[in-house]
Amino acid sequence: MPHVWLLHGSLGAGKTTLIRGLLRALGVRARVTSPTFNLVRQYQLHRQPWRLAVHIDAYRIKGCEEIRALELPEITNDPAVLVLVEWPENIPGWSWGPALSFNLRHHRDGRLARVKIVS
Repeated sequence: MPHVWLLHGSLGAGKTTLIRGLLRALGVRARVTSPTFNLVRQYQLHRQPWRLAVHIDAYRIKGCEEIRALELPEITNDPAVLVLVEWPENIPGWSWGPALSFNLRHHRDGRLARVKIVS
């Protein structure tokens, strides 16, 4: 399974909620919130195959300097790090490698998710 997950969708589509549920399932007990203003949060994992989850919210990315500060080469090249990216389209030109891409949207009284593997 790819260790990079890309979450697309409008505001309120459920990106952070999906990440919160995933991290809970992986044993994270800390409060999981969107890192909208500081861009990145990290969570220690104690289940294989990952040792660390890095949650990136690129909604407020304002330029190349902020993108460089994310240290994407280091985290995306380490298969022991689960990389969860909200708004990946705001990081243009980055090659994520194999990734799970989630497209979330409102649907009736709930949400609809389309998931595919991208490279």
